[in-house]
Amino acid sequence: MGAHRRAHSGVLPQPEASRMKLKKPRWALYALLIAFTLLSGAYSVTVPLFEMSDELWHYPMVEVLARTWEIPVQPLEPGAPVGPWRQEASQPPLYYALGAALTAWIDTSDLPTVRHLNPHAAAGVIMPDGSNANLAVHNPAIERFPWQGTVLAVHLVRLFSVLLGTWAVYLTWALVRELYPAAPWLALAAAAIHAFTPMVVFIHASVNNDNLIVPLCSLALLYMVRLVKGATHFRKCVAPHAPYLWLGLTIGLAMLTKASGLALLPLAAATVAWQAKQRLDATGDWGRALLHALREMALILLPALAVSGWWFYRNFQLYGDWLGLNAFYAVLGTRDVPADLAQLWAERFAFAAGYWGNFGGLNVPLPAWAYTLLNICAIVALAGGALRLVLWLTTTPLRQLNPWGWDTLTAAHALAWAWPAGVFVSWIRWATETWSSQGRLIFSALPMWSLLLALGLTAWVFDSPDTPDTPALLVNIKHRVRERARQGVAFTFAALLFALSVIALPAIILPTYAPPPRLTPEAQAATRLTTPFGATLQLLDYHIATQTAAPGETVSLTLTWEALAPTATDHSIFVHVYGAGERIIAQRDSFPGRGLLSTTWLEPGYAWEETYTIAIPPMAYAPDTLMVRVGVYETATGARLTVPNGGEWVELGQAIALAPRREPLPVRFGKGMELRGYELSAVRVAPGETLTVTLHWDAQATIAEDYTISVQLLDAHWNKAAQSDVWPPAPTSAWVRGQRVEDVRALAIAADAVPGVYDLRLAVYRQDASGQLLHLPVVWEPGQMPSEAIVLTRVRIE
Repeated sequence: MGAHRRAHSGVLPQPEASRMKLKKPRWALYALLIAFTLLSGAYSVTVPLFEMSDELWHYPMVEVLARTWEIPVQPLEPGAPVGPWRQEASQPPLYYALGAALTAWIDTSDLPTVRHLNPHAAAGVIMPDGSNANLAVHNPAIERFPWQGTVLAVHLVRLFSVLLGTWAVYLTWALVRELYPAAPWLALAAAAIHAFTPMVVFIHASVNNDNLIVPLCSLALLYMVRLVKGATHFRKCVAPHAPYLWLGLTIGLAMLTKASGLALLPLAAATVAWQAKQRLDATGDWGRALLHALREMALILLPALAVSGWWFYRNFQLYGDWLGLNAFYAVLGTRDVPADLAQLWAERFAFAAGYWGNFGGLNVPLPAWAYTLLNICAIVALAGGALRLVLWLTTTPLRQLNPWGWDTLTAAHALAWAWPAGVFVSWIRWATETWSSQGRLIFSALPMWSLLLALGLTAWVFDSPDTPDTPALLVNIKHRVRERARQGVAFTFAALLFALSVIALPAIILPTYAPPPRLTPEAQAATRLTTPFGATLQLLDYHIATQTAAPGETVSLTLTWEALAPTATDHSIFVHVYGAGERIIAQRDSFPGRGLLSTTWLEPGYAWEETYTIAIPPMAYAPDTLMVRVGVYETATGARLTVPNGGEWVELGQAIALAPRREPLPVRFGKGMELRGYELSAVRVAPGETLTVTLHWDAQATIAEDYTISVQLLDAHWNKAAQSDVWPPAPTSAWVRGQRVEDVRALAIAADAVPGVYDLRLAVYRQDASGQLLHLPVVWEPGQMPSEAIVLTRVRIE
């Protein structure tokens, strides 16, 4: 009887040395928590406002609640106007409400001024020249310390997030200590990996509701693990049912923070079922076990629903959807083509970067070598985790593999590992519909991912078998050496993460938001042009570094500018790369200074130099001769400023030869069709004339259905000048792998076509039984999200 109680009490036998270690002062844990708080706090203080993942949308939710204490109602029509909070108003409001309570006393009426968004921001796109990485434009006079108004409010909520992050690191330590009580160092290693993952440091320094869901999910999981192990940590509770009430309250708070908190309910049900099984084993009384289970589940559900139920009811009343996902999708948007597992696998590098560290608006990456090193470590850890599982399966007696034969610690492990598995499956389901190839979206299971890395990396330090006559001293030495080796591996990896987090801030993140330096008077005097654009900016010099290029390559040029006078509204610079027929082949629109300066506060006489690296589209038509034009326009209206000769741009006096690609670019439509190239009879046509388009196809696989190939000429307003929707000369169902098909199209230009530049658009589709068009997904770059069509080039109608 005593042995039975001990097996189910959660007090597991462990070496005497381990017990002593648990009693030692937790100075290492305290040092870890302090280090994380200081590091994340440094990120919080120094990274410019609204340059952290989605912060420019999360904070407006805090602000609107602090100002009105009303949750905005979201539109259900895609593309409908929405507030500055965008899709975040579809998220549960607890984190935002806590942030609002902290900052309600601050006057944030200056939010529109501080939240000065960059309309040309390259969110999610890593530009070759690093320009437009900033999501907002930062006026140093407003954002510098001492903080006031909105700046103060954002920093206070950021500090609150840092403290939540510190709590989350502590909970990782506590959870792993419960799961592996005989290896106290493992709890510290997992907590260190959690704390120093660069993306974790970055997110916990920002205004983001992930900062609350992570500790709440960790706390709920910790409660459930303790209950499965026997609730020994709850013995001090006044009421025996208090642990279930606390668990229900925690789950309710999690559900009121993010919808992903709902996934905790099945784990809570599994916890109750396990305890019911334990009672049944002890008493043999089915009725009593069932009664206890129903009562405990009710004790969990009642506080959970009392805290969060109103939110789901509100969603149903407003949107007809308990989760409000229809409104979320309407604002956020969805993929053109839902992703399958193969597509998600193709996006694995973006996913991994989003887990390890891809800062800003997912456009400020770590160095490529860092991703390579970290991904190798992750692969080794996953393999090590699989090895541990295989060893457990092969060395455990068959009767103990049955869940009903598990001891309490094994059951606690199973419960804990079910959580990251469920989170990952939920992410897959979410990512199939949305643009969500971001590893940070699985952070709600961060303690277990960190534990997996620690366990998997150390799994390769093998135990060597001992013979019966091996001296006890030698066995003890070998055990200590192996434990030291495992600790060394785990903490070395944590140290690597720490070094990356420390270096990334001054070496990668902050330089991204540093405007170009002011030119010296000597350098300014050495310029060779004086071309003013109105009374706003003046072009002083230029240099085009590229003489020849091919589709898919880049054009590089350097421009030297001088500010003449501040403006009442923002103005933007455009750089257009033109081809024959004055067709814009590529362009770059940007605020001055790589997107970091605003003409509304530029000091007269301030001069700087900036380099533009502009990518030529990979399908651009060649051969061609390219020219570069530069101009300035008012951002809000598009009105261009004039130069002294009355024109609206300056054409830089150097032509660039655009040569055909050395190797054809394969454009894949589905799994069977590949476009290897195309030809045009002209790039300039007149209304009533005919444009001949020749498409060169390769059959990559057998195609079961017959598909229509659509070629269209559409302008920026979707006005159609010509269209050809027919089968290719040989129906696609008759194509044989390796076959090449030449498809010649004669596009009759409409007689009333409005002169202008038109996109030559290509799509492949078929109709299903209901008449719905089913497009073949098209991709032309590895890891790219598929779309329904591709623009080959542009054609001018004169």
